[in-house]
Amino acid sequence: MVYPIMNPPFGAKRNRDMTVDEAKVHYNWYMNIIPDRMELLREACQSQTWNKYAFDYTRDSLLPLWEWYLKNVRIVPKSTEEYNKEKVNKPDYMIKNIPKERVGIGWIQIPEDIGIYFSLCLLKYSPKLKWD
Repeated sequence: MVYPIMNPPFGAKRNRDMTVDEAKVHYNWYMNIIPDRMELLREACQSQTWNKYAFDYTRDSLLPLWEWYLKNVRIVPKSTEEYNKEKVNKPDYMIKNIPKERVGIGWIQIPEDIGIYFSLCLLKYSPKLKWD
């Protein structure tokens, strides 16, 4: 499965490192891509036969969506190089907890899009909430 990753206007720049103007641009970009990201997620779910529940931003759609993800996500072994990079400058107690597997490339973006979906569900049921 090919599932495109987001391409923010300032790359991987952290929010706290952005200027106020950059943060405004980033926010507007993010708000504008939400409909496209939700369409990608819906298409991915439907292409993997997740049709039991509607993709309708209801509470009842959340658990089936997460179950779909867990059932379909590809977990792959990390290369020795990847694993060794993660161990650098870590104390022993942390090294033993570094997983030897990772989410497959095609599935890296999906949890963030599921997070957006979850946020939209919250917004639907909690009128006091807003994107800010």
